[in-house]
Amino acid sequence: MNVVEFTHIVRNPELLEKPEQTKYLEELLEHYPYFQALHALYIKGLKSQNSHKYNQALKRAAAHSADRRILFNFITSDVFNDITTEQSTKEDLKETPKEEHQVADHAMTSNAAPFDFDKNEIHSFSTWLELTNARPISEKKPSEKRDEKRAKKSAQIEAFLQQKPKIIPQKDFQPTIDITQRSHVDEGEIMTETLARIYWEQKKYTKAIQAYTILSLKYPEKNSFFAGQIKAIKKSQKEK
Repeated sequence: MNVVEFTHIVRNPELLEKPEQTKYLEELLEHYPYFQALHALYIKGLKSQNSHKYNQALKRAAAHSADRRILFNFITSDVFNDITTEQSTKEDLKETPKEEHQVADHAMTSNAAPFDFDKNEIHSFSTWLELTNARPISEKKPSEKRDEKRAKKSAQIEAFLQQKPKIIPQKDFQPTIDITQRSHVDEGEIMTETLARIYWEQKKYTKAIQAYTILSLKYPEKNSFFAGQIKAIKKSQKEK
């Protein structure tokens, strides 16, 4: 790794708007896949260029991340989104109503357009990673992980047996916590347009339609847009 050049990019993030710089970072990641700061710079560069590689690179960064919440906080931060190229792109799109643009171009750009998560969409981000199987990558070999897991279980069993535990039944036991209420999640509260788009792109058509239906009730002023999305999903469903 050329430390001088890498440090220069870190100190001058505006350089990430140049494709040759992200190409350089992509090549570095082939040699240093567990370098989390490198992943962060790379996805920032791709986002600045509105690159079709961004979503895949973000999944890869999440898979190599020790703490995905830190990654989420980064991609939703002002530092990450303070990008000249992105701002100019948004200016270009102002002439076309956002709803019309999304409905008309979804079929062509949905798989390529970078996801825009905001700070309140940690659930959407987690769901997306779960649906795309972006599991954490470990540096340990499978055999080493199995041996370590077995050793840990054996130690726990041995410690348990040494304590010679006795189970004393309790009479007239009454639970003090209603877990059914605690585990209930209001879908209306966590539903976002990003999550609806995730379901659509992952071909979870029934969930996508349900998501847009919830959104239409949540935001009645956008009923026509959501109805158009539902219509497009049903069309995709028939064509699959």
